[in-house]
Amino acid sequence: MRLAFISHEYPPDTGKGGIGTYVNQIATAMAASLHDIHVFSGSNTRSNDENENGFWVHRIQCVNGQDFRDKVVGVFEQYHSIIPFDIIESAEINGDALELKRTYPGLLLVVRLHAPNRLIENLKKRYVPTTAKLRFVLGALKRFRFDLGYWRSYKKETDPDYKFIQLADGITAPSEAMKSWAVKNWHLPPANISVLPNIFSPSPALLKMPVNKSTEFKRVVFFGRLNVLKGLVNASRAMKKILIEFPDWKFRVIGDDGNGPSVGVSMRTWMQQELSTVIEQVEFKEGLPYEEIPGNIEDAEIVLLPSLFESFSYTCIE
Repeated sequence: MRLAFISHEYPPDTGKGGIGTYVNQIATAMAASLHDIHVFSGSNTRSNDENENGFWVHRIQCVNGQDFRDKVVGVFEQYHSIIPFDIIESAEINGDALELKRTYPGLLLVVRLHAPNRLIENLKKRYVPTTAKLRFVLGALKRFRFDLGYWRSYKKETDPDYKFIQLADGITAPSEAMKSWAVKNWHLPPANISVLPNIFSPSPALLKMPVNKSTEFKRVVFFGRLNVLKGLVNASRAMKKILIEFPDWKFRVIGDDGNGPSVGVSMRTWMQQELSTVIEQVEFKEGLPYEEIPGNIEDAEIVLLPSLFESFSYTCIE
């Protein structure tokens, strides 16, 4: 079978999250089963073709996800015209294969549910102060517009993720929880969604981590993207209390910065403000290459993963 994964997110250029990890894991496994596998991914710095673990990675230099959706069509066409692909797969979020499916409507599209924008935004709204929500509504009225903002009703028909999934010939989800969300919120027929758990093969670096029996590290580590969805609001408040009570303990936070609970304030900045009284016990690190993660968690007694929702947590498995 000739299969193409269409994903703006892919390591190391654009993929420090779960989607990039998934694509790398599934492409490696499918190639090992002697399928002809190609990954079309985004990059901020380069366009090239590389053979990686028995499959091809076609990186496309682009400035953002929309730019990738447009540019991937021409690159894909070069390979599809030589030997047609049987199936393409894309995440639902941001619809990376949208323009491809419009260009090749007869090409089978599988949409993989990861975490739709609707789910993420709903969780983020919990931390937006009521005063900020009211300011948005009043600002709209001053401009002679009526917009309830955070209280506006949701219409799935205008949701880009939902509209993209309507083009799918098949839908998969990594967990029953993710399937249940799609059935409840998008009213998709349960029979249309197949639950296929993510596979995971640990890297040599993870397998070589020593099994330390020491209880003297006194360090808590979080690793992942820094945003509200990862539960870092509650985690910061809890860690503040813990570090005050136990001044010999440390908190290491690893991950690329993202949106915080306050408008215009990043998650890392918000955490630094929240943890200001114990900041000497807190260490922040940017997102690390995958192979460097083991060395940054092996000297911890506790790994803290407080996500509000995970369709399938790779960090937990790791």
